Amino acid sequence: MAKYYYGSINLSKLLQAAKEQHSGIARAVKQDGTKGDIYVNLTVWENDELDKYGNKLAIQVNPAKDSQDQKFYIGNLKPGEQRDPVQLTANDMNEIPAEDDLPF
Repeated sequence: MAKYYYGSINLSKLLQAAKEQHSGIARAVKQDGTKGDIYVNLTVWENDELDKYGNKLAIQVNPAKDSQDQKFYIGNLKPGEQRDPVQLTANDMNEIPAEDDLPF
């Protein structure tokens, strides 16, 4: 039977890492040489016990193998308690940079 986990990731941290050209975040190149989608290398793991906040899973961004970049956490997940998402306002949406702001 499927297990559901709910949580969030820190988009601000991801965007900052992308701007800093962290090796765990890269843009694919299409066969025709044009820019493709942006991907984030992640590790998600399940802890043996819940942490003090009730989280069971953790999410981390991993750098490329040959990079000196550090791993960093971007979120946690809790088992089974679905929550309604917080709706972003128009102001919040304006703060999210366009893809063109990324250095790759």
